[in-house]
Amino acid sequence: MIFEKQKHFSLRKLKFGLVSVAIIAFLFAVTKTVEADVMVTTEQRQTSEINSSSQEVENQTSNQVEVKTDSVNRDPQEKTESVATDAPSMNSANNTSQSDKQNTVNEISSDSQQTKADEQTDLPQNSFKQQSTHVKMTTEAEKKPSHSTNTFVNDGNGNWYYLGADGKNVTGRQTIDGKVMYFAQDGKQVKGAFAQDSDGNKHYYDRDSGEMWTNRFVNDQGNWYYLDSDGVPVTGSVTVNGQSLYFNSDGSQVKGNFVEEDGSSHYYDKNSGDLLRKTSRTINGVNYQFDNDGNAKAIDKIEVVKTSLVVDSYEFGPSVSKIILEFNHKVTPAVVHAGAMVTTAGVQRKILNSYVSNASGHVVYFDSSHYVTLELDIPYDPNDSSKNASPFIFDSAAFRNNWVNSYTVKVDNLQVQADGSNSSQIISSEQDAINNRFLPTTDRFSERGSYGNFNYAAYQPETAIGGEKNPLIVWLHGIGEVGTDINIPLLASNVARLTEDPIQSHFTSTGSGSQKGAYVLVPQSSTPWSQNQTASLMALIKAYVASHPDIDSRRIYLAGVSNGGGMTLDMGVAYPNYFAALVPIAASYSNQLADNQITAAALKALKGQPMWLIHTRADKTISTDSSVLPFYKELLQAGAQNKWFSYYETNVGKHHSGVTYNGHWSWVYFLNDQVTGVQNTDNAKNWSGLSGMVATNPTYGGDAKATVNGRTYSNVFDWLNGQRRR
Repeated sequence: MIFEKQKHFSLRKLKFGLVSVAIIAFLFAVTKTVEADVMVTTEQRQTSEINSSSQEVENQTSNQVEVKTDSVNRDPQEKTESVATDAPSMNSANNTSQSDKQNTVNEISSDSQQTKADEQTDLPQNSFKQQSTHVKMTTEAEKKPSHSTNTFVNDGNGNWYYLGADGKNVTGRQTIDGKVMYFAQDGKQVKGAFAQDSDGNKHYYDRDSGEMWTNRFVNDQGNWYYLDSDGVPVTGSVTVNGQSLYFNSDGSQVKGNFVEEDGSSHYYDKNSGDLLRKTSRTINGVNYQFDNDGNAKAIDKIEVVKTSLVVDSYEFGPSVSKIILEFNHKVTPAVVHAGAMVTTAGVQRKILNSYVSNASGHVVYFDSSHYVTLELDIPYDPNDSSKNASPFIFDSAAFRNNWVNSYTVKVDNLQVQADGSNSSQIISSEQDAINNRFLPTTDRFSERGSYGNFNYAAYQPETAIGGEKNPLIVWLHGIGEVGTDINIPLLASNVARLTEDPIQSHFTSTGSGSQKGAYVLVPQSSTPWSQNQTASLMALIKAYVASHPDIDSRRIYLAGVSNGGGMTLDMGVAYPNYFAALVPIAASYSNQLADNQITAAALKALKGQPMWLIHTRADKTISTDSSVLPFYKELLQAGAQNKWFSYYETNVGKHHSGVTYNGHWSWVYFLNDQVTGVQNTDNAKNWSGLSGMVATNPTYGGDAKATVNGRTYSNVFDWLNGQRRR
């Protein structure tokens, strides 16, 4: 019984084994059948695609392109785009062959891996892990076919490479199976993009096959290009399929724009790109007629015939505050500057306002005009003068300011409307305007003339006709304003501020004081100021005073900056009894000091004259330690009275918040009416060395106030107004 049971068990075991073998054999047969079907399907698909590609090649060869009915009347180039985008190129059969060859390699490899996985379904778990590891290793090896040559490989991320005869990735332009292709420096094949070859030209490579395109259009990043027989984008005027087209220097096609060719203006249609001929068209609000050759003639186009500059003076010098455009037709007040751009001297400017105006830039209300004025922001960069768009240039060799030789004004996308028209036109212009200048700031100096070797400009206060006598301020420019153009010293240092409020309001007429204001005289020297000019300058001043009897000769105040500040001291020494007060600003004191000690002649002449000195500690042109500080201390120690000193740390202006100017420009405070504090005279006189004078910005020159005969002055101009010659 025991034997029988064992025998019976053995028979059952044998039967089970036979059945298992049968099942395995069946599964193996099924797997092989599926694999064969897949391979057959793949071959069929290849054959079908090759046949389809061949048919498309035949269609292209006969220049027939299948399009939808509603596309029959589309732009010929758009039809070509359909060919370029949706159909293979002339060599599509070969391209498809390469692409399918690459796809077939992937598909067979994938099917093989799947079949092996199916075969292992019923194997023990540990055997499956071993087989999976083997499959993974095989896949990695397939990705690194270093043993392969003259074949395409795919990195698994959609990038194709070609292994040359040495088994390495080829690069650059290659001809493979008669097709021109391109591979980047890392070996990746370029597809669907331009690439620049070693010949310096760029070529476009098909997005599917990677073959170089020729004799066809291509759209790349929204721009159309036409590739010639060498695959190079054409440029200039070209005839394609009977159309006259134009391509820029980079190969991009011109559409919806004018092109200047051989002195004529041509327009290329915004849809087809074809040259307009024998037609009329309204473009940007302008009516054009086009002749047989495509030459455009504007019927009512508004054009800028002249550009002028309005130059104003600021604490840092002159700047163009407005531009005035003169048009060939009158325009309405419907000027739109939103979206417009203006550059002056290469610097982009912000447009603050726009309006129709007269020829000098003054607004015209409710009427049309030939002129439009654009008000601009005022740029200033203390570290880069090229960003300031200044109409001045400093000649470092001659050490003086001059007008720039050219000043280009470019305007784009300004909208104006012709008088009597309902449509706007887009204005663009570019003109040199340096010789068309309006200087409203300097116009305040209405009196101009010359005397001896000097030019001069003068301002007369508006209330001078009141019958009382008025004070006179004489201003001496710095070395940078030497020359024969009187407008340069008027603009360079913002001296026009002397003619405006609040400075003018500090001065009152002699007598009742009912009149406000002071005369201002600005002489210009053709050479730097020097001691040998004192007599000729005095002759000019006296002649001017004599010609204006309402000037109070006992209230003449002399102020000067830098080289002019030195001349102020020289004039005070030469004529100690003529001026009511002296204001040397950033002066050198070189003619009044010897070894940092005041000369006897200077001390004698200047000791009794009212003086207010202004300087900045940051001045690197004239060091305070060897100029104003020892000079001021010695004056005080000699017993001089009515001598004041405003001493600043740096030059911080008002026009641009936070901007610190050149340390030499301490006249910025004077002309901004910011000279209020003075140094403590006791400290300046008695403290050791020069330590009794401390530069300070917060109190505008010092923590003390000028006090004369019991009267305290809170401002340098109030102090000037109170001084009279003895």
